[in-house]
Amino acid sequence: MNIDAFEALAFHRRSVRNFKPDPISHSLLERLLRITQTAPSSYNIQPIHYYVIRQQRIKESIVRSCLGQKQVLSAPAVIVFAADRDAATNNFEKTWGVDLANGVVSEEKMEICRNLIDMNFSTKPLGFGWLTKLLFAPFIRLFTPLPELPAVYKNAWLQKNVGVAAMMFMLAAESVGLGTCPISGFDERRLKKAVKIPRRFDVPLIIAVGYPAERPPARSRLPLEEIAHWL
Repeated sequence: MNIDAFEALAFHRRSVRNFKPDPISHSLLERLLRITQTAPSSYNIQPIHYYVIRQQRIKESIVRSCLGQKQVLSAPAVIVFAADRDAATNNFEKTWGVDLANGVVSEEKMEICRNLIDMNFSTKPLGFGWLTKLLFAPFIRLFTPLPELPAVYKNAWLQKNVGVAAMMFMLAAESVGLGTCPISGFDERRLKKAVKIPRRFDVPLIIAVGYPAERPPARSRLPLEEIAHWL
């Protein structure tokens, strides 16, 4: 794909709220999610899980959690993007172990990343380590650059990972003629209970997906000259 084709794809994408009843095949949804998995993942920890809701009774059980938004009911599928707060513990050895076995990373690099993850994510001792990091981070920054630590701002870290993956999913769906609508306005606690999502997961975003019944007009965007800052 050249940039002209990608530009046309991006400019054609809309947030669709009215969908045809036509179902999306399991194989197509699976393919879209495999494409979504190629999105960048911080430390390659891959914290995102996808809950694919196609049964109408489940959509009916979550629509109140989603403040009655009609696209939840009309879309043939709703994808819940859930992110595991314990992914650093649960996934590191799995993902990096495979890369080590395949020769993609060295043992030295894996050990360096393991130490970085422990420094950034660990809440030891007794689960209060995040408080120590919160209190001492401003002091450390006086002497050396320091990023926001996931141990302190884990929700923000998870949201960044979900945002990148969600955009990948929406563009992939657009490429096969599907419409999408990202939804961030919902009661997360009620949604997780209805879908039986474990408590350790955050849900930053859900996406309704299906064949558009209508294509909304393009919404305005601020002039690029106002928001692009060339240095």
